[in-house]
Amino acid sequence: MNCLKAQVTDIKSLDNLTVVSFDFEGQPMRMVALELNTPITIGSRVKLGVKATNIALAKNLDGQLSISNQLTCTIEQINNGELLSSVKLRIGSHLIESIITRESSLRMNLKTGDIVVALIKASELSIIEEI
Repeated sequence: MNCLKAQVTDIKSLDNLTVVSFDFEGQPMRMVALELNTPITIGSRVKLGVKATNIALAKNLDGQLSISNQLTCTIEQINNGELLSSVKLRIGSHLIESIITRESSLRMNLKTGDIVVALIKASELSIIEEI
């Protein structure tokens, strides 16, 4: 599980649905939650969680996507296995991991030092704890 330290910048709720906005290393992020279990307020510092398999990568991204969380990062390390690739990504002071297929890693010709965009759906993000 990847852990990202962020600050809550906005909270919008309707019935049981909540959209929370964050600042993460100067980049905006959003989370969609049903029945938000963590009592947070604007300005709260939180630890966010996202599985490595829920982080897609884009290289030379051009155009618009519906995915809210598009984090610009640098590839620090790539380990290509038989079927999957582990890609370590640097975003400011954070190091996170994305697990993609080996085929995708090779097709995209990913290399250490490449600038890529980590894509995380708002529904795949969760608040682990308030810090």
